Amino acid sequence: MGRRGIKTASGEVVSLRSSFKEEDRVKAFFTGGQVEFSSDDEHMFCTCGSSVEVLSVATGKVLRSMEEEEDWATCVAVSSNSELCVVAWRSLFLRQYNWQDGSCVRTWKGGHLGPVVSMDFDPSSTLLATGSSDSVIKVWDCAHKYCTHTLKGSEGVVNLVRFHPGPNSSSNSSEEGEEMLLFSCSLVDCA
Repeated sequence: MGRRGIKTASGEVVSLRSSFKEEDRVKAFFTGGQVEFSSDDEHMFCTCGSSVEVLSVATGKVLRSMEEEEDWATCVAVSSNSELCVVAWRSLFLRQYNWQDGSCVRTWKGGHLGPVVSMDFDPSSTLLATGSSDSVIKVWDCAHKYCTHTLKGSEGVVNLVRFHPGPNSSSNSSEEGEEMLLFSCSLVDCA
């Protein structure tokens, strides 16, 4: 390790290091899209190319990655109880992960004709809404593993889906420019 000296105003020579030992490295952890937080706000989930990075909010460190080498993550959703983490991939597959260890629990075809760009869990963490570039919203029963509703009516990309937080309400919305569509899953026939 080389050292250089610098003379101070008082005439004292101070030695400075010219090379340093790397102690830590920060890698990219976000490439755009939806960011999710765990229910305790201690973990952040970010899409980053072919992976979803799980970060500690306190330290900013990447704790684990959920990665698919030949695919691209389009969005991520974490259930309100932080037990479920679902990632939508460009290949139109949805994958449910155990985010604590990064393992894939199950994979299913999302049923959309275009990439899923928005997802949300209902307050009970049993239903998942997926909004796609194909102008369709699908509602999935995560416990029983099937699509309960296919909601049509949007004329463009469904950039935002949200469940109403009320205990007896299961509506979700589709934001379309300045237009917002509201659906009530309890009043819509299954498709």
